[in-house]
Amino acid sequence: IEEIPNILANLGNIYYSKAEETGNKSYYELTLTLANEAIQSLIKTKSLKNDFDDYKKDLAYTFGLKGAALNALNRYNESEEAYNNALQIYLERNDKFDLNYLYYEMTGLYIKSKKNDKALLFLMRYDSLSKLLFNEGNSKAISEMETKYQTDKKEKLNQLLKVTNELSTKTIDNQKTFSYFIIAGLLLA
Repeated sequence: IEEIPNILANLGNIYYSKAEETGNKSYYELTLTLANEAIQSLIKTKSLKNDFDDYKKDLAYTFGLKGAALNALNRYNESEEAYNNALQIYLERNDKFDLNYLYYEMTGLYIKSKKNDKALLFLMRYDSLSKLLFNEGNSKAISEMETKYQTDKKEKLNQLLKVTNELSTKTIDNQKTFSYFIIAGLLLA
């Protein structure tokens, strides 16, 4: 029972993709129906969910799917309401990747509905968050490279110290052997 909302949302997503491919508006209607059923089912099964965070993520995704279908059907006010429901959840969860995608989708909604001020606002949010995510990704990559460099450097230093230690041990052994020969030579003479 817990998986029914996900199945409905996934079916809705399939119909949405089919609508995008074919331009057939009836697929958007099916997407909308399935998204609404998924939302109702999510709300009903909320107490059954083991992980409340997963519930919120699934709910936000389904509101986003509903918003996309409504936007494609030119039902802009309803689309905005669904997107705002998803937006609230993504902001609560601090889900930057999904939030960034939603900013992009909402920019498209406001462009289509001729709400240019809001379109500009969400475009700026999208751009800002995209740059932040890009910089975080670069910082992580640089940090990983720095760690790898430091690790490689330490490994090479350890290898050098090991070779130096082996040479020192051989030198000491050779000096001992040489000393024994000198002492033996002096004793025999």
